[in-house]
Amino acid sequence: MSDDYQRIEVITGRGRRRRWTTEQKLRIIEESFEARASVSKVARRNGVAPNLLFR
Repeated sequence: MSDDYQRIEVITGRGRRRRWTTEQKLRIIEESFEARASVSKVARRNGVAPNLLFR
């Protein structure tokens, strides 16, 4: 058996849309523009879908 594992997040209860402040949005976008930044990794680290940063 491999030592690799996959993280799974289970969200229970009533789902709600997250509210991001303008400052939070700008920080995430700026982070994605940094040299050698992976948009997918930035998105994953901040809990958003990568396609939201590509828009």
